[in-house]
Amino acid sequence: MKCYLIAGNYGTPDFLDYVFARAPDYGERIHYDDYEGEWVPGRDMKYEHGGPLSYGATVKGGRFTDKTRAEFHKIWCVSRPKAERTFDVIKPFGESLKAIPLFSGRLKNAIEAVDPALFEFVRMERTWDDVHKTPIAGGPFFLANLLARRDCWDQDRTQIGPQKRGDGSYFNTISGSGRAVLRSRVADALIWRDTLTKTVVCTDVFKEIAEGVGCKGWRFREIAVTDDR
Repeated sequence: MKCYLIAGNYGTPDFLDYVFARAPDYGERIHYDDYEGEWVPGRDMKYEHGGPLSYGATVKGGRFTDKTRAEFHKIWCVSRPKAERTFDVIKPFGESLKAIPLFSGRLKNAIEAVDPALFEFVRMERTWDDVHKTPIAGGPFFLANLLARRDCWDQDRTQIGPQKRGDGSYFNTISGSGRAVLRSRVADALIWRDTLTKTVVCTDVFKEIAEGVGCKGWRFREIAVTDDR
């Protein structure tokens, strides 16, 4: 068994990011501090257990609320690809729940064939390539809300410490290069978000599923898997 961190394959034509926008135009992107009366994804979206910075959503996960799903359907996902080509994944996961990748239908179907309970998928009808002025190739695309949570780190080999935000609140982050997960806590898993650091980790099985459909927009960094002492 092997485990990996997932990063964007930055600097290659296979990597693609997106922004939420009011219209099919990158200049119409929605910013976090936009108007109070406007629904802003990173600020206003909600999960069953709270907003994207809440303890409940971080630790318990949960599906989007009906209001959040309805609002997602009103806005655009706009990208600026280097080349006009098909994509299977747009944006990597992040330690913030606000970083939500888009999966192609091919990748979604491959994952659901193995475990239909891992993700909540929200189909985004409005996707736009703002360079070539066309819908992003490879769709339909789905927002991939990762539901699985695990407490996975081997804390004897992973240095985890609190960091203070500007508002005075704290969050946990990994310092140094050492990262190791406990085999006993992830042996039956495919992909999950760690409950302590919010890091997304996957196993070789999930990596094979993604690469099997041609997912080249991600880079998988192997980390250690250790046994309980």
